[in-house]
Amino acid sequence: LVHSGSRSLGERFLREFGKDNDHTRGLERGTDAYEIYMQRHDEACTWAKRNRALIAQRFLACLGDTSPPQCLVDIWHNNV
Repeated sequence: LVHSGSRSLGERFLREFGKDNDHTRGLERGTDAYEIYMQRHDEACTWAKRNRALIAQRFLACLGDTSPPQCLVDIWHNNV
């Protein structure tokens, strides 16, 4: 089991886009701000996924296992 998020990257993007927008309404789909935010959101999720894989690989290497880790489930709170 490996737990790691985007290490505040996702939160930073949320704050960037939230400061100029009404938090109760969110971003309107189809707007430039929405598209840019979603791209950055996806970047943060990708970063977190790669970080979890690296942590698992390094941990297994410490145990002497050099084979690539087998991921059974990879989910984060953004997708629940």
